[in-house]
Amino acid sequence: MARTCVQNHPETGPTPEWDAEEVARLWGDPLDPDLLLVGGVDSYGWVRACRLEGVPPEILAGEYRDRVTWYRGRFRLQDPQGDALPGDVLPGDVLDRFYVSHYSPGEGLVLYPLAETPPPVPHLLLVPLDDTGFAAPPPG
Repeated sequence: MARTCVQNHPETGPTPEWDAEEVARLWGDPLDPDLLLVGGVDSYGWVRACRLEGVPPEILAGEYRDRVTWYRGRFRLQDPQGDALPGDVLPGDVLDRFYVSHYSPGEGLVLYPLAETPPPVPHLLLVPLDDTGFAAPPPG
């Protein structure tokens, strides 16, 4: 059965409690336990992005949060040049074949292939679509 949400790398360790607590304190809101640990802008970040029913498979919805960025909304799956996925990368297979590595400001979430074999693309992006989905950074 195909995955419906992004995954992190199978060797990703547990969430460092001190960092999770700091992010929750900075934003004034605890981290949802369903969020996955990934690389963040200046430390760790947490993400969840899942497919929605009734929308194209390259559109996912969820959130990303770290110490300086909090985004809640839709993401578009695309290649690094901003184009639709190449023909040999089916949107329905991406969540099974790629993992979320980190968040990159100006690009979005960066996904790398899980397989050791040469991938059809070096990496993919989940780009935030909703300008209003970004929260203002916490003060101080």
